[in-house]
Amino acid sequence: MKPILFIADIHLDLASSNIEDSEKNSHFCDFLERAAHVASELYILGDLFEYWIGDDYTKPFTKPLDAIKHAVTSGLKIHISPGNRDFLLSPDFAEQTGTRLLDEITITDLNGARTLITHGDYFCTDDPAYMKLRKDFRNKEWQQQFLNMPLQQRITFAEHARSQSNSTTTINNTYDINQESLLQFAEKNRIDQIIYGHIHRPQIKTIESENLKIRSICLGDWHPYGKIISYSPQQTLTDKISFISSNDI
Repeated sequence: MKPILFIADIHLDLASSNIEDSEKNSHFCDFLERAAHVASELYILGDLFEYWIGDDYTKPFTKPLDAIKHAVTSGLKIHISPGNRDFLLSPDFAEQTGTRLLDEITITDLNGARTLITHGDYFCTDDPAYMKLRKDFRNKEWQQQFLNMPLQQRITFAEHARSQSNSTTTINNTYDINQESLLQFAEKNRIDQIIYGHIHRPQIKTIESENLKIRSICLGDWHPYGKIISYSPQQTLTDKISFISSNDI
């Protein structure tokens, strides 16, 4: 049986003139072509796109969207979790691409391990300013008002928001998930491990309390390659797991 791949935080930006962004966009399309042959499923855990401002703004992303469709028709099952940059991905997007949109909090079984799959920012409760902004953006009324704006106005809004984010956030000061919040959720829902992204710091560690121990896997972002996880059909919770480069798929 083929493995399951987990990736996050690709941040595709087809409007960027940055050479690294261009290389990343091309690498992602090449990665999908290879993944379709070597893997059974692909989980994209948020921020596939630098921003997604509605399904009427797909032209800049024609190449990666075509690559996704091709991978799906080749037999690769692709699951996409909403991130903090592309939470407006819709069921129409999933239907057009043949992908499956996940709930923000998804629990699945991986070879007997109850696994929480999420972008990760849901648990970044140590950053109250971000959590307030996140709550506003996830409000359905706000989202509908935003989608009703003219396209150019939405583009301007997204560019401004990105500029503000880039000026105040670095890899070193992005808050990690709050372990207490995660452990409370894990104990309530009988979680064995979490796989997430968002903070751009790839790491595998054990998080534990007096009553619980879970494995925490944080995926890396792409520059232009990503640190990803290949989960084999024989993988168990007690087996060692390591990152591989998206270029090695």
